[in-house]
Amino acid sequence: MSQRHHALSLRSLRVQILLWTILPLTILLIAFSLTGIRSHQRSMRAVTAEHNSGIVLALASAISASLDRYTVSIEVLAGSERLHRGDEGAVQAALTDAGQILGIASLLAVDPSGEIVAAVPPRPDWTAEAIRSMQALPAGTHEPLVSATSDGRTVFWAVPVPGRALWLLGDLPLDELALGRMLSIGHLGTTASAVLVDRAGRALFTTGPLPASADWQRWPGVSQALAGENGVLFVNGAGTENVVAYAPIPRAGWALVIREPWESLTAPLLRFNWAVPFVLVAAAVASLLTLFFGLRYVVRPLHLLGLRADRIGAGDFDAAAEPVGGVTEIEDLRRTLDRMARQIQHDQRALQEYLGAVTRAQEEERVRLARELHDETVQTLIALSQRAQMAQRTLARDPARATERLGELRAMLGEAIEEVRRFSRALRPHYLEELGLAPSLEMLAREAGARFHLTGAPRRLSPDQELALYRIAQEALNNAHRHAQAQEVEVKVTFTEIAAVLQIADNGVGFEVPGRPADLTRAGHFGLMGMRERTQAIGGELTVSSMPGRGTVVTVAVDGSRGGTPDQSKSGEEDLDSC
Repeated sequence: MSQRHHALSLRSLRVQILLWTILPLTILLIAFSLTGIRSHQRSMRAVTAEHNSGIVLALASAISASLDRYTVSIEVLAGSERLHRGDEGAVQAALTDAGQILGIASLLAVDPSGEIVAAVPPRPDWTAEAIRSMQALPAGTHEPLVSATSDGRTVFWAVPVPGRALWLLGDLPLDELALGRMLSIGHLGTTASAVLVDRAGRALFTTGPLPASADWQRWPGVSQALAGENGVLFVNGAGTENVVAYAPIPRAGWALVIREPWESLTAPLLRFNWAVPFVLVAAAVASLLTLFFGLRYVVRPLHLLGLRADRIGAGDFDAAAEPVGGVTEIEDLRRTLDRMARQIQHDQRALQEYLGAVTRAQEEERVRLARELHDETVQTLIALSQRAQMAQRTLARDPARATERLGELRAMLGEAIEEVRRFSRALRPHYLEELGLAPSLEMLAREAGARFHLTGAPRRLSPDQELALYRIAQEALNNAHRHAQAQEVEVKVTFTEIAAVLQIADNGVGFEVPGRPADLTRAGHFGLMGMRERTQAIGGELTVSSMPGRGTVVTVAVDGSRGGTPDQSKSGEEDLDSC
């Protein structure tokens, strides 16, 4: 009996939890205690590599940004009109004015042969070396040159003047780049050292415990950084291991290398190894407590919440209304799920109302078209048939009378054609495809008695965009006259390089704009709901601004960069009346 009880106890949930959690956890803790230091060191190496890589990249970016600021300033000066087209006097005046603004030590304008056209001051010391570097560039080079003099004291720039056989040269003492501040101990650490090497292998700047002279190109990380790479190396040498982080300075072709002893990074942390056993015991106790509270207050409530989420997916939107217990976060999740279910239910009802309104509008439109076709077009066609028969009977005995009846027949045909055109325009404005958006909106505004204002050069958009904007304007004008009781309505169309903006403003009674799109249908604003759907279909942005007594402004912005050819506005204006 005791054996049976023992067997059953081994299968109980508590024993299974102990076997599958505490036992593996104990084994893991023992293994961790034996390999903790090694794992800690591996983690520290990864963290240190990431940290030092981030530091060297940030410092390299700061140096590059400092160089780029002067590069851009000289490029702007090189692209000025006085350097592009001016004579030597204009060039000299431009350099004099710019030298006081840009913060550059000196500026020179040099032709490809090396002759100085203008200089401020007249002849700086670095001129010959900079001209040789400029002339060594490949023919047709349009990229600026950033380099340093052979003594490592001066940085100079060489920028071509666009459209002219002329180069603009400028310089700055290396000390004025504030490298000492950027590469200070506060950024690197007390035991770290850094070196900035140019593309010729010369050390432009050093800080920290470094040799006075060295073959810097053979230094770990220098060749990689000069090749445009960045990374971290762990290098052994002189009985110690160093962490070497390197990064390039792209435009100048320089290399920044930071070296730091590994011991200085790990020694403070290794002093706390004696606390590992206490940490392991605390971890075991915390694991047991976490397991207990997790089963009672996390796992079971989450399981119940998952079942209720399945019921919501099946259409039972009240499934998450009752609490499931558990921790506060799970109860918050339950309330959020319940709010989401209520919102989905609300949105579904709003969508059903909107679809019902759209269906009713379609049926009403069909009834109206059928009535107009029967009352007008069909009656006109019947009259045409009768007039044709009468003309046919009188043709033989009275040609003059037959000619008169044929004239009447032609006039009635014109009326029938105009009625068909009116139906066609009501269904789809063909002049939108023929003339484009701007003329079509101008015609629509004219028919509605609204002012029209066009800004920018009109151009064709995609057919879907043009039709959507036209229908939105049509609906907004209809709302302004039927519902807003507006006395003044203005239609504005603005074309920019990247967008097309349509705005319809009126001085009507206005209304309170619902806070959520789903409330539009509940408030009866089916027209605004249709505008929103059309705007979303073309990837645009709809804004409706209105307050009671202050009118309404409807604004639609769409991407105009995908449009086709520029709109022929003049021909469009000439063809407005013909449509």
